[in-house]
Amino acid sequence: MTSTRTKVIAGGAVAALAAGALAAAQLSSSAADTITVTPNVTSMTTLNYARISNGGNTLPQRLANATPCLRVPASRKIRGLRLDYLSYTEPEDVDPSALPGYARLTYRQVSSNSATVPSSGWRPLDLPVAGTPAPVNTGSVLRANGRNVCLSATVPGVFRVQFVNPGESAGTDDDVKSQIVTITVQDAYQATRSALSDDWKPRLTTDPGQIAVGGSATGKLAHGLTQVDARGSSSGVGILQTATAKLIGLRFASVDPGDALDKDLNRASVFGADKLGIFKPITVTGTRDVPAVHRGYKVIRHTGKFAALAGFDANGNGSFASGEQLTRTTGANTTRVLSSLPTPQAKITVFTAKSAAKGAIYVHVQGTKGNWTIYRNGQRIISGYGSYLSWAKKTVRGTATFTARVTKTGYTPAEQSLTVTVK
Repeated sequence: MTSTRTKVIAGGAVAALAAGALAAAQLSSSAADTITVTPNVTSMTTLNYARISNGGNTLPQRLANATPCLRVPASRKIRGLRLDYLSYTEPEDVDPSALPGYARLTYRQVSSNSATVPSSGWRPLDLPVAGTPAPVNTGSVLRANGRNVCLSATVPGVFRVQFVNPGESAGTDDDVKSQIVTITVQDAYQATRSALSDDWKPRLTTDPGQIAVGGSATGKLAHGLTQVDARGSSSGVGILQTATAKLIGLRFASVDPGDALDKDLNRASVFGADKLGIFKPITVTGTRDVPAVHRGYKVIRHTGKFAALAGFDANGNGSFASGEQLTRTTGANTTRVLSSLPTPQAKITVFTAKSAAKGAIYVHVQGTKGNWTIYRNGQRIISGYGSYLSWAKKTVRGTATFTARVTKTGYTPAEQSLTVTVK
């Protein structure tokens, strides 16, 4: 079933957040009339981790750490910071009946110098889905400026929030607002059943596309989620990026399960707990390697084709059960193993033979670095080593066929000819 995409906007109810940060951004007030989100973002992307929370109150520790956070530094100019949950938009082509009656956004405040996010004490903010009657709770008062506010959601979709400094009066004329932050929540739990438009689809690739027996390869996953939040970075790596990587695994498997290549990838005696056929968390750069040699053994001993597969620690328990394997991934994620790689062909990328007035001619060749020779009418006229070779002559008449040839150890020789007439 499909439905018209629906946006629900809170009508007047707002959230007072005095302290924290939304997902992982910071707010600063350098003047009484400005509030700037830091990092200075207008959008973030995350997963619907709160789907498995206890009514929005608790989250497994690994999932809590992977939620993005924002922060508002302490400022005397901010009298009572508010967080407004402005709107929720359901994903395209998702049947509203597949969603609960409300879109719940949960938040948790934590000290600004904490790299971890508490697993308990999460509070809900709600908006109805597709006009479904439901409690409307779009805000909550935070305790103080200078604390992180971390966010998660129970359903996929687009959530819009904004920080507001309500000023000193009871009215709204002196309210100061930050930019609106749009949080795109992708579905990692098939919360909307058969719908695909809202699914989290990490991209998988393996490189190179073919290797010889005994060769090495690298699998890489691009998850597309926000990687830096208010908690900052260490050695150039976002704390959020590190927490996210712990939830995503990679493993390798033959496209023909149980064949000799599959056994290469699952040799426990060689790989132990690190065997390539078992999920292992990705690095912060999203990669995992198939080494050429491991513990003195050649890793890949048989021909075939293997794939990189992605796993997700859906319940945050630190393991990748078979039921948590991701099937909705995109990308060219296979590498073919050959008994030996074909000999590469030496290349001639440029071959020119130019004639000019008064019998002048110029020949230039370029391509694979190696031993070059230029022939004229079958006779060698010049040789050299490198990636190019040139020859020029001013007193040439008539028609001549020039042939360029390049040879290099390990390459199939290449040759190219061109006939030129000089008047």
